Amino acid sequence: MKKILSLMLVLAMVMGCVVFIACSGGESKPTPSTPAPSSSSETPTPPAEEPEYASPIVDSALQSLSNGDYTTHVNLFIEELQGQLTEATFQQAHQIITGRIGTYVNKSFERVQQEGIYEAVYYQSQFTDEPDAVRVKALFQGENGEMKLAGFWLDSPKLRG
Repeated sequence: MKKILSLMLVLAMVMGCVVFIACSGGESKPTPSTPAPSSSSETPTPPAEEPEYASPIVDSALQSLSNGDYTTHVNLFIEELQGQLTEATFQQAHQIITGRIGTYVNKSFERVQQEGIYEAVYYQSQFTDEPDAVRVKALFQGENGEMKLAGFWLDSPKLRG
C-alpha cells in the first residue's frame, strides 16, 4: 500500500500537480502535493509571440525528462527548486512518463501569459506513445540574469488515466 501511495504521489507531482513551483517573499512555500495554479487565477493577456528563451529551455526539459538526464533537468530550474528534486524522485517520474506516454518527439507553441510574478508559456507536444497532444505548461522566472523554470507540468489523457 505504501508503494502505491508513493507512486501516486510521484504521478501527482509530474502530471497535473506541481512538479516544482517557487513562491517569493512572504508567500508560503509549496509542497509536492500543492495543486497547479487554477485557471481562474490566471490573468489572460493578448496573444503574444513565443519568448526567445522559452523554446530551448522547454525542449531541454522535455528531452532530459525523456532521457532520464537528472543533471540537465534539475539545472533548468531556479536554485530554490534544485534542492527539492532528488535524483530518485526524478528517475521515478522518468519511468512513469516514458512508461505511459513514451519519449518526447516535438512541440508547438500555444500561448504565453503573465501569472503573478511568472511568465507562463504553454505548448502542445507529442510523445511516441500518446496519440493525443500532451499539454506542457512552463513557468519562468528571472534568476541571476537568465530565465529559469519555476514550474513545469505535463498533462494528457494517458497521464491522467
